[in-house]
Amino acid sequence: MDDIELISDHDSIINDILIIIWSVIAAVTFLYITRIILFQAGFNRLREYRIQPGQTVTEPVSIVVPLRNEQDNIPGLLAALAEQEYPASSMEIILVNDHSVDGTHDLLKTIKKDNLLVVNMTDAAGKKEALMAGINMARNHLIITIDADCRFGKDWLRYMAGYFKEHDPAILIGPVTCLESKRLLHQMQALEFLSLIGITAGSTGMGNPIMGNGANLMFKKNLFYSFRSSDKTSTVSGDDVFFILWAKKMHPGRIRFLLSTEASARIQTHNRLADFLQQRLRWASKGRYYRDRSILTSAVTVYSFCFMQVFLLLFSLFERDFLYAALFMFLSKCLVDLIFMIDVTSKFRQGNLLKLFFPVQIMYPFYIFIIGTLGQFIAFKLKGRRYK
Repeated sequence: MDDIELISDHDSIINDILIIIWSVIAAVTFLYITRIILFQAGFNRLREYRIQPGQTVTEPVSIVVPLRNEQDNIPGLLAALAEQEYPASSMEIILVNDHSVDGTHDLLKTIKKDNLLVVNMTDAAGKKEALMAGINMARNHLIITIDADCRFGKDWLRYMAGYFKEHDPAILIGPVTCLESKRLLHQMQALEFLSLIGITAGSTGMGNPIMGNGANLMFKKNLFYSFRSSDKTSTVSGDDVFFILWAKKMHPGRIRFLLSTEASARIQTHNRLADFLQQRLRWASKGRYYRDRSILTSAVTVYSFCFMQVFLLLFSLFERDFLYAALFMFLSKCLVDLIFMIDVTSKFRQGNLLKLFFPVQIMYPFYIFIIGTLGQFIAFKLKGRRYK
């Protein structure tokens, strides 16, 4: 009789645990699905921007490019900027050399252009300081920041400046996509990155931006000065996100996302998986400094969802019901993500990337769990420098 009661108690405990786990699964899944639906609703509120035929844009703009060890990218960048359908007299290019140790310094000494200024940093170091140095030297009030590996269509600056002149936002977030490649690793990175751009656009379309990218960001100089004077974070990089979160608080409703393929800055994907992971570790390391409720809610929801999937898969080795729960979460995520990404890839003309949707979905929980966890504790590398 005692054995029977013991077995009954054991089964009762297991059932209670399963009820609790299923309740947590249902809650986390509901929160995740709701979050993605809101992003999609915000994304669908955006209207693709078009410049009218014959419309001229001549706003004076200073393009600030912080760079380190970019000798291979500088010629292509300058060629793309030279091809812009924009008056050279209204376009100032500022290249800020952040203590490069390759041939960048020597290459910059050979470049002579009337609208180009080279700034070689001597004391302070790091991308944040390089960005500040470039903005300090800018002669124009309107600033756009990009990266050295960016490439553009000929109408990129005309669209960015045209939209800014027409709508006068506090910050204009331009689209950033990856250069096309036939390599599987590159395509998987491009799809993952495009999902982040979709969330950036969707959250901004909701009037509540939570992300942005300094590879295509436009704003006025005095606004950035106000931000830096109040910024107390000690991160290596991340001025783009923290700037946007600060401006959202100070100027609600005045952050815009420019939905246009013509305005897209196209960046290179990483050739090595290790470099990709180092970048994502750097991005994750900024999480401890976030104070914005929306970005914290989104980050915790995504991390919790992925953690639950990994947890369930591990414990399915001991309890088969956990495997069913993990499958439920996986299929729920696939459904809502796929609907969202169909919209995003369609708007950015990259529908071919969807062929990798399911392989990326399978790896995604492990990727987020590992990067999200390790990013809070381990060091990472950036342009040959190692940071804690």
